[in-house]
Amino acid sequence: MVTTPGSGWGGAWLGLIERSRRFASSDLERGRSYAQHDWQFDVDVEPGQASALARSGPRLTYRAVVTAPVLSDDAWDRLLKIIAESSVRTAALFDRELDIDMIGEAAALDVKLFPAASNVKTSCDCSTIGSPCKHAAAVLYVLADAFDEDPFDLLLFRGMEADEVIRRVGELRADRDGVDQEPEEPGEGPTSSQTPPSPAAEPALIPAEMAWSRHPGPVPVSLNDPTNPPAEIDFGSNPPRSAPFTARGLNSLANEAATRAYDMIANGTPAFLGLTRTVDLARRSADAEGTSRWAEVVSASPFSGQALRQRAAAWRLAGQAGISVLDNVSDTVKVSDELQFRQDTAGAWFRFEKQAGRWTMTEGPLDEPGDSPPVSLAE
Repeated sequence: MVTTPGSGWGGAWLGLIERSRRFASSDLERGRSYAQHDWQFDVDVEPGQASALARSGPRLTYRAVVTAPVLSDDAWDRLLKIIAESSVRTAALFDRELDIDMIGEAAALDVKLFPAASNVKTSCDCSTIGSPCKHAAAVLYVLADAFDEDPFDLLLFRGMEADEVIRRVGELRADRDGVDQEPEEPGEGPTSSQTPPSPAAEPALIPAEMAWSRHPGPVPVSLNDPTNPPAEIDFGSNPPRSAPFTARGLNSLANEAATRAYDMIANGTPAFLGLTRTVDLARRSADAEGTSRWAEVVSASPFSGQALRQRAAAWRLAGQAGISVLDNVSDTVKVSDELQFRQDTAGAWFRFEKQAGRWTMTEGPLDEPGDSPPVSLAE
């Protein structure tokens, strides 16, 4: 679907193109039709250039290019300052979103986010005389869709990659909010010449990569144990379409992390950060069984619901060792048709009883398989 003028970033781009005298309306109409019905390739955006391959018939392929000047260094400084001065706009930028209202604010500072139509040039290696041919005109329309899909493509077209934009805005925010100031030593407060920050001041917003790369400040002398479990976290909005996760998945991850952190501090529960994926699935299943999250865990699991319940029970009884003996049995000792002991690869024994036709772990780990005369099934 090719964007129409007036809608979003792509619409603003097409409005610029279609209102100008730079391109004939008949040429643009041929390009629009070609883009809507015959286009097969993605556009490749670079600083000052967008190009794409266009097919003509079953064998011929042409390369069509659209070029425009990039922004000057001074213009970039002014544009990035506009973003950094707003915490809301900065937070959106870190989520790979751009506020379209910036077009007007940037223009007021003589920064044109879109190039003048007279500076937009097209070329193609087909044999068409005149410019633009239908292939190059189609790139103008496909480029509009690219700007709508990811506005960072517009910034790249104007000369700066997304990571660089985010890095520089993060530095501007850090300087603005004083993030780079040396932390106070424990117990020190502001001197008489210092004024505590206002509670109403906007929080510092910097990219996560920059935050993790900073040298940590001094650890507090003591941490107060939390008195209540963490409240449920809800980010309230979907991530960018290009993100490799969903809002539901992110909420689930954040809530589990908060709960595990609380259990570590309040109850001394291990972090379990070194578990394999299948063992961690057993841990999560043990937490989710009997709750509204159970169906979600089962649907995302390679195991059946019954198998997950067996693994959840093994985790609750014996933790990682319980899952280990389910997956890797070194020896099995049969006591009766209803009772057996299984040994894991580390030498520990676990008691299994047949319940409702299924072998269920009921005890372990044990040093020995039991006092009853064993009948080894391993041979």
